Amino acid sequence: MKTEDAICEIINKAQKTAGCKGVSWRVQKFSNFVTDKTFKGVYAIYEGSIVGNGPVIYVGKGKIATRIANHRRKARKDLKPPKYIPEGWKWLREHQEYDIETWDVFYMPLEGEPNCNAIMTALEGVLIKEFKPIANDETFHDRTLIQEVGN
Repeated sequence: MKTEDAICEIINKAQKTAGCKGVSWRVQKFSNFVTDKTFKGVYAIYEGSIVGNGPVIYVGKGKIATRIANHRRKARKDLKPPKYIPEGWKWLREHQEYDIETWDVFYMPLEGEPNCNAIMTALEGVLIKEFKPIANDETFHDRTLIQEVGN
């Protein structure tokens, strides 16, 4: 199965689980992401290309524009890091070579959808489980637990 088809399959599964079939996804570059500041929804940050040429960096939910701006600050190595950086982002900054200019944001605005918060939570959970994004704390803690058990 092509990576592009695999991503579509995961997203269809997530939408079906969350009960929001038919809501469309959008794609933008991470480095200059712009959208309506009021949009709430779910997003995935990818390295390389939305068709899966690189790993999934992060999956999240909330006010998309605000969240992406916060992630941009966490990811940029040329800026002083914010006071608090979650463990997954800290690990990414310290152990991975990356260029945020190659990152894309795949997002689904859900503002106005009935049960918006429940849909966002369900979609985020399915996408984290399927994509295992490298900067999400859930994935970070799974990775460190596996390393500790293996030693």
